[in-house]
Amino acid sequence: MKDRYEIILDPSNLWTVWDNLTNEPAVIGMTIVAGITQSEAEDACYVLNEVEKRRRSREERRHAANS
Repeated sequence: MKDRYEIILDPSNLWTVWDNLTNEPAVIGMTIVAGITQSEAEDACYVLNEVEKRRRSREERRHAANS
């Protein structure tokens, strides 16, 4: 399965974490994750994908328990 989040280079040569589910820049809290360095984008992308994997895992376990 493709990761929900990935980093992309924007036209200003800064980086954005892209949310493939919403087709928009990722948001953490109230902050759009854009216009940052590559290192910051990689770190944010990693964290967001890990949170998403854990969320999916919880949903799968909950679904299995209810079956």
